[in-house]
Amino acid sequence: MKKIILLICVNFFFILSGYSQTKIAFAKKDKFWGILDTKGKTLVPFEYDFLYSAGIMFSVAYSDYKSILFKPGNGIVKYKKKLKYGFFNISKTVNIKNTFDYAENFKDSFAIVDSDGKTGIINTKGKFLFKPVEYEIEGFSQKRILFKDWKKFGFMDFNGNIVIPAKYKFVKLFKNNRAVIKQKGKFGYIDTLGNIVINPSFVFAEDFNYKTAIVKVFSKKKDKIKYGVIDINGNFIIKPEYEKIKGPKNGFYLVRKAGLWGYIDTTGLKKIDCQFVNAGWFSENFAAVRKHDKWGVIDKNGKNVIIFRYQHIKDFKDGFFVVKENNKWHYINSKDERINNENYLKAYSFFDELARVLIDEKIGFINKSGELAILPVFENAYNFKNGFCRVKKNGKWGIIDTKGLYVVKPIYDNITDFYIVN
Repeated sequence: MKKIILLICVNFFFILSGYSQTKIAFAKKDKFWGILDTKGKTLVPFEYDFLYSAGIMFSVAYSDYKSILFKPGNGIVKYKKKLKYGFFNISKTVNIKNTFDYAENFKDSFAIVDSDGKTGIINTKGKFLFKPVEYEIEGFSQKRILFKDWKKFGFMDFNGNIVIPAKYKFVKLFKNNRAVIKQKGKFGYIDTLGNIVINPSFVFAEDFNYKTAIVKVFSKKKDKIKYGVIDINGNFIIKPEYEKIKGPKNGFYLVRKAGLWGYIDTTGLKKIDCQFVNAGWFSENFAAVRKHDKWGVIDKNGKNVIIFRYQHIKDFKDGFFVVKENNKWHYINSKDERINNENYLKAYSFFDELARVLIDEKIGFINKSGELAILPVFENAYNFKNGFCRVKKNGKWGIIDTKGLYVVKPIYDNITDFYIVN
């Protein structure tokens, strides 16, 4: 099972339990971490040893004896106290005492826990779904629990009954009622009853995402590996004739043949020929692509809508491309029209109607009219998120709003974005 990546102090629960919804940020000051609200008020004192951000998950470590694990996405707090794990949530509807040797985060109202050398799954009331087992429980999806018994994998149901015996050396969790298996050195798929529904015939196979899966096979001469895409029944919707396939994303796969990239949609019917040295994902109907040493833009029909003249083009976002020309960056719309006459050392996409730009070694922000909305006074800054942005000035971090006003003064050694706690 995955190691712990988030830790916060247990007092967090009691401090925030009176809030129906609030935005919080973790900050570090004088070697210790605490928690702030959007007015810069300290919600949790600065007395914790460590905190870090990884996506929507954050951590604060107080000690091995008093710490908690919090994941905003599910609203349930996992805590560790006196070397044991427990759970609660801010609304107090979940309150599970710290009796477990190890525990993973709740997912779909269930959590994997270890106790006395055995593993089980509990619900939000802390009740085991079945008697803990000596197997290693690896995860669960689609009402099937993946377990490991002496280096082989199988599946149980949520009553603890073994429905697929542990006979596979490699197997993945179910997605779209299919799980990847490896049998006699080849990859295939089983359904949730354990029936082989796609014979193990692939050099490698990925999960079914959007009811399609990327697979690898040997070429006819058996000297090269080729990529293709199959549907849920194992039929090829993209023939295995490509050197590489990535995706899908925004309705398209990126495919490479003879060193050049092209696009095929998820039905396998719509194609844009492999002709680009480099290619980005489609975003809002447009994709940045490179021919020879210049970048341009195509639409989903493969039509060239911005000629190949730029050194680089970032993905289209909120109505604009960020493009590099003559070693400087500027902004254009989908008609290749500039939003201003400025050229920047560095420039980034728009978030919350504002974009970061580097001017004279300082970071400021422009609006979509190309006007300087927040002066370039920061040594470092991140993108705006939920109306706020982390900024660094005079070696310290703070947070500003979209008007450039400080809501958290720059007095901290480090700080995270605000995120919402329900």
